[in-house]
Amino acid sequence: MRLLQEAFKAEFERVLDRDGLTRTEAARRLRVSRQAFHAYLAVPGSVPRKDVLRRVVELWPDFRVVAGGQVFDRDALSPTSIAGPTPVSQQMDFFQLLKGLGQENLGIRVTRVNDDTQIFLTIKIPA
Repeated sequence: MRLLQEAFKAEFERVLDRDGLTRTEAARRLRVSRQAFHAYLAVPGSVPRKDVLRRVVELWPDFRVVAGGQVFDRDALSPTSIAGPTPVSQQMDFFQLLKGLGQENLGIRVTRVNDDTQIFLTIKIPA
């Protein structure tokens, strides 16, 4: 984690120097506290969260960190690459499958243990 933090620190310092920004101004633009931004530069193991990293690459499209074989740049930090594509077709297939379920696919078992009642629901989904 220290290697990653040091790589972020170096890239932040490069961008600050290039754009003539103070740490306070950079923190304001990123919508983080001055203390949080300072931590990215000075506290071992402190790196920005995903939402902050997205703002970083929006503000500085050339921002790029490479550490431990991992690349953190605009392409790697786009919302699609972080969250991954939404499997719409799989969701639709799953909902279609649920529509085909009937009473024969459901099983309910009620048991009583001491003063507790336990209800078990089984849904049999064909493969």
